[in-house]
Amino acid sequence: MDGPISPPPLTGGGARELPAYVSNGVIGLRVRAQPLAPGIALVSGFAGEHPDRQIEAAAVAPYPLAGDLAVDGVWLSDIPHQVRELNQAYDFETAELTSRFVLEACGRTVECEVLTFASRVDPTLVCQEVLVQVDGACDLQLRALVDADGAGGRALRALRETPGEPTPSCDGSLLWESPGGICRLGLAYVTELRGADAEPQLPALSSERLVSTYGFRARKGVRYRLRQVTSVVPDALHAQPDQQAVRLAAKARSDGFDAIRAGNRAAWAELWKGRIRLHGADPRWQALADAAFYYVNASVHPSSPASTSIFGLATWHDYHYYYGHVMWVIEAFVVPFLTLAQPRAAEAILDYRFRTLPAARRNARLMGRRGAQYAWESAPSTGDEAAPMPGTA
Repeated sequence: MDGPISPPPLTGGGARELPAYVSNGVIGLRVRAQPLAPGIALVSGFAGEHPDRQIEAAAVAPYPLAGDLAVDGVWLSDIPHQVRELNQAYDFETAELTSRFVLEACGRTVECEVLTFASRVDPTLVCQEVLVQVDGACDLQLRALVDADGAGGRALRALRETPGEPTPSCDGSLLWESPGGICRLGLAYVTELRGADAEPQLPALSSERLVSTYGFRARKGVRYRLRQVTSVVPDALHAQPDQQAVRLAAKARSDGFDAIRAGNRAAWAELWKGRIRLHGADPRWQALADAAFYYVNASVHPSSPASTSIFGLATWHDYHYYYGHVMWVIEAFVVPFLTLAQPRAAEAILDYRFRTLPAARRNARLMGRRGAQYAWESAPSTGDEAAPMPGTA
């Protein structure tokens, strides 16, 4: 009871549970049970036209931490039925997700462990480490990807080189436009391989994916680590988001994966000083309180440009979660708590209302009123009314 109670590990797959949620309040990821397969990513302030409702809504971003691996030329993504022993565990205390699975391919057994987290100190960064061990010698390939295949919108630019520099400062960058051309997003990533001497292959953007592939001869019992850090920058925070993402990815490379991880752990240790303790209650209730504390704090950040929606950045493809809209009464739910737990995040939520005050004034005029009337369901990028038509709510 000295530290927060994390939920028990989830084993297997195929149940109705939503995928694990990893977020820092600026970037939110749904991480699949097999975590190298692309999940869903949302970014605060990144909005696009909803494909069915045609309203402004939170837009699915390119997935920044996808991956793949191959044994003797056979890729995991081509043989998902060969994966077994899926296991996934949260550590609420550090806000880290650890996923494990075993792959059988070409007569070899590959044990995989994947660590995923979103940095609170550097809020545009999401980080992943893939740890692999084989039971016999084989040709092993490890692949890091930024995968836009499941995202709506289009690529405006993809670069491998750094303009004016003799060597690239990152593995690659991508400028992505949301459906309807409402917002743009920049992504840039860096990778590092430990345990083997290999340089990444960096082909041009293909099939809406940026790929870095390391190939080498793997030996039995040796642990190989592929680390990936991706910076994701919405144009709500920078007018040239892909260029700023390159700068922040290069900084991440300079800082190092271990330092970024240590900084995130320290930030969460500070947050947990405000943990709510239920003296005398059954541990089950304390576990629920710890989960609520974790998910709320993971969904807000002082750097968020678009307040927060009722479900934060935790969407999934078969439920709209209020389309990522900022509801008119969200402050009543979260600001009182955040004033104690994360006062700067509470301030950021109120700052969204100040920045969208012109939209509230226009909304009042539309209703024949004086002053300001905030939208029932506020569009993330403008603050305008974005409720699904006909707007009977």
